[in-house]
Amino acid sequence: MTGKRQTASETLESRYEKFVPNRMRYLNLYRNDDSLGYPSHWHSVNEIEFIMPILNDFSVMCDGKEIELRENEILIIPHGHPHSLLPSKEYGERIVFVADLGLMHQFREYRSLFSFQIPLTKIDQRTPQLQREMCRCIRQLEEEYFSEKKMRNSCIYALVIQIFVMLARCSTLSETAGGGVLYPEKLAMVAEYLENHCGGELTLQKVGEIFGYTKQELTELISRYIGLSFRQWLLNVRINKAEEYLSEKHEYSIGEIALLCGYRNYNTFVRVFKEKKGCTPSEYRKNRY
Repeated sequence: MTGKRQTASETLESRYEKFVPNRMRYLNLYRNDDSLGYPSHWHSVNEIEFIMPILNDFSVMCDGKEIELRENEILIIPHGHPHSLLPSKEYGERIVFVADLGLMHQFREYRSLFSFQIPLTKIDQRTPQLQREMCRCIRQLEEEYFSEKKMRNSCIYALVIQIFVMLARCSTLSETAGGGVLYPEKLAMVAEYLENHCGGELTLQKVGEIFGYTKQELTELISRYIGLSFRQWLLNVRINKAEEYLSEKHEYSIGEIALLCGYRNYNTFVRVFKEKKGCTPSEYRKNRY
């Protein structure tokens, strides 16, 4: 990494990458020019990594597959995907940053769209408008990140949100690194319904009937575009909803939040929340305030 520009340090603990923030709670960015590469690691829940070469091509190994990136192509790596930066034969530079998706939970429509995991995604010339706009935002994000301009933090916050909004709006057009689209638009409607009704009894058959799908059709659609079963998807929606309640200054008890999110068994709720978020609901609420 270029010494003068580096303001975020990294440590590896059992291949789990932890960024040590300097000035941004929800963002760590650096200009990487290391030709030796970077060992395999992954990120925690709600963290998502962006890699964009700006001088010469670059390769990343992710989930056991080598992904080649040309200048100004962007690789988006969600949490839980082991990846490494491969050694380069020639000098090159790339912008790398990790953003916290948690800051987007304040927006209901975004929560509905991304209540499931964003897939591994490569943005390139197949979606030229999205690529141009993403490149522009990332370049501006880097400029602001290393500046001392007035309203710097507010500008960075707005740019991060803009990047995620572009990703959401163009998701039916952009292709994943595996070759498929992120999701069809109708699934966003299904996601919104799940969020609004996650406290009730929801079944695959019931949801399918509401949106005109058979159980088999909805199962295949969710599996193809989301990569989860209906049960796994609903679990994510419920835990994200619980996180919303815990993040806001509600007077609900943990037990009440469990019921609001469709959990009749308190211990099951605590166990699942800890598996997904790495801490108990009580610990999460305590750390927020």
